Amino acid sequence: MRRPPVFSFFKNACYLSGYGAENLLKLVVRGFGTGAMHVVCGVSTAAGLLFLWDRLWLRAVGMLSLLSVSITFHAIFNILVNQPGAVSLIGSLIPMGMIGTYLAFVRRKLRPIDR
Repeated sequence: MRRPPVFSFFKNACYLSGYGAENLLKLVVRGFGTGAMHVVCGVSTAAGLLFLWDRLWLRAVGMLSLLSVSITFHAIFNILVNQPGAVSLIGSLIPMGMIGTYLAFVRRKLRPIDR
C-alpha cells in the first residue's frame, strides 16, 4: 500500500493559505520549479553514488558530500522562491534551466561503466 506524500501536500496547502492563490502563473512556475529542483537533487545524488559505490574508501565521505550538496541546493531554492518579486521567478527557473542543460549537453556524454 502506497502512502500519500503528506508532507508535500501539507507544505503546499500552508503556502497557498498563507500567500493566497491570486497569481496562478506564479504558483504554476513555483510548482514546476519545485519538481525540477527535486529531480536535480535526486539525479545528482544518484549519479554521484553510481560513480562512488565501487570505491570503498570514498563511499561514506562521498555519500555525506552528495547529501550536503543536495541539502544546500534545496535550501538555496527555498530561500529564493520565498523572496518577493523577480527573485522568486529566477529561483524557480534555475532548476528548470539545469535540467534543460543536462538534456541538451551532458546526457550525450555519459556512458555506462564497464564492469
